[in-house]
Amino acid sequence: VDPFTLLEQADRNQARGDCDDMAMLIATLLLAIGHEPWFRCVRYEGRIAGAFSHIYVVDKFSDGKYVCLDAIVKNQPMGFEVPHSSEVDYSCIP
Repeated sequence: VDPFTLLEQADRNQARGDCDDMAMLIATLLLAIGHEPWFRCVRYEGRIAGAFSHIYVVDKFSDGKYVCLDAIVKNQPMGFEVPHSSEVDYSCIP
């Protein structure tokens, strides 16, 4: 689902999306206000070797702190990051 469709669905309280949909939405909103977020792809223990299973956004805020923004993890504060076995970061800006 693209970010604009997800916003329209959210306006109707019908939004549904997986981690890549939510990461695209968060990154789009941050880019719109001048931030330079990036995507972090992660692999968890016990997964198929070489397979990444989750993606979320990381951003650097004005105080210099890096913050993970994962909309899929429930009941955790902004900045919470699920422990993972490996990661790769990708720029949101080509």
